[in-house]
Amino acid sequence: MPGATVDVGRLEEPARQILVEIGEDPTRAGLLETPRHYAKGWKEFVEYDAGKVDTLFESSTLGQTVMVSGMTV
Repeated sequence: MPGATVDVGRLEEPARQILVEIGEDPTRAGLLETPRHYAKGWKEFVEYDAGKVDTLFESSTLGQTVMVSGMTV
């Protein structure tokens, strides 16, 4: 969705409702930040701009381990 923007605040309430629907309490200590994390994850996913990625390795290799770092949620 090029050019799409996400209102994090609007996504937090549906995330809270999902927690309630699966029998969780969104106000308990271990879940207080979950709706915000959920919303931020969707924001990053929807607003991601791949741009041009330069690599330092051949992209046609097989059987190699790939490590990704610097991802935030």
